[in-house]
Amino acid sequence: MSDLTAIYEQMAAHVAAILPPAAEVAALTSLHQKLDAVLAASNLRTYQAIVPLNNTLKLVPNNQQQTTYQGMDCNTGQRLTGIDYLTQRVSDALLTPKGSQVLLRARGSDLYPQMDKPINEATKLAWVAAIAAALADPLAGVPDFKLSSINIKAVSAGLKVQLTGLWNSEPAELTL
Repeated sequence: MSDLTAIYEQMAAHVAAILPPAAEVAALTSLHQKLDAVLAASNLRTYQAIVPLNNTLKLVPNNQQQTTYQGMDCNTGQRLTGIDYLTQRVSDALLTPKGSQVLLRARGSDLYPQMDKPINEATKLAWVAAIAAALADPLAGVPDFKLSSINIKAVSAGLKVQLTGLWNSEPAELTL
């Protein structure tokens, strides 16, 4: 990691020596993008960010291992990361009928039978119970999300569900 920092700082010093300050930032940004592409292709990401510092860019080492959660959007095929990825995972777990997946019978929820019922307080309570039970069970599909509150509102298209909780010890709010 320190070797990479030293190499980058040497390249940045050469750029600073031959270019005026206005062009220096653009050249260093281009250098950063090329270095980032090489590291991404080789799976050697050893830094967290490159930040501006005194008219130059500084490499900030990645001191802690950060896990990036990512997946594929089930509708578009594009990459999903962060809260969007969590929202898709929670939706998938809640909309999968419990017992419907072979070898993963515990995955899913009991929400599916409640889908076509009339919207009233009893239905909302049944939804809350099904959602809470599914997200409390680590085998249901989302073990890294700890639910703290559920808010269900009737809207013209059905029910709007807002979930609040902790995702890997970070606060998270989802709207389904």
